[in-house]
Amino acid sequence: MRIASLFLIAGLFPASALAQELAIPPAVYPPVSQTARDAQAFVPHGWKIEREARGDISGDGRADLAVVVREQDPSKRLSHNGFGASPLDTNPRMLIVALGSVDGFVLADENHSLIPRHEIPTMSDPFGEDGDVAIANGALKITLFHFMNAGGWNMGPTHFTFRWRDGSLRLIGYDRFDAARNTGETTGLSINFLSGRVKQESGRIDNDRTNARWHRLTSRRLPTIDEIGVWDEYDPGGWVMKVFG
Repeated sequence: MRIASLFLIAGLFPASALAQELAIPPAVYPPVSQTARDAQAFVPHGWKIEREARGDISGDGRADLAVVVREQDPSKRLSHNGFGASPLDTNPRMLIVALGSVDGFVLADENHSLIPRHEIPTMSDPFGEDGDVAIANGALKITLFHFMNAGGWNMGPTHFTFRWRDGSLRLIGYDRFDAARNTGETTGLSINFLSGRVKQESGRIDNDRTNARWHRLTSRRLPTIDEIGVWDEYDPGGWVMKVFG
């Protein structure tokens, strides 16, 4: 019953009509310590750790650190009379990555754009219960999830996989899956920036059959995390060349 109701609401009302025009307070990002003994020491005053991951991303055998911190300002939790989440927690986030050292950790990168604020009441928080940060197999993976409670049909996860190279977090993998709840159609895009291979898939929710097409990247250069910008505005299409195989 709940799912059917969501489908009905999503079809009847456009996102622009459901998402109340909220005055989102500006985000101010405080400085982060250059070195620290532990994860908590990197957290600015008035912020707290949301997620934390440890593992070796630099290849030196030491455990490195990735934490997502979020501001805890009550004035950025917005109540409203429109459709969707209220109060809406618009507090901003930061991704902090630090490399292990003999004395603790050294700040390697801080990013303010990839993991977003929650600014749209009718959209679930992309880094909510379905979001994640993890370190495994020498790589950092960030997972974000798109779901419109009303005003849109599409849903699915996006995974960004990074490795520490040439003094930067560089994108080595991009995987996106999308399902349209109204038509049942699914699409997938998987890019391996190391091998240069790109896979595009299409199918349907109600069966396991998919059609796949393969492409090659136009460039083997690995994008940095700062070149990606906002997660759901990143378009890797310019990296893709002609179909092959």
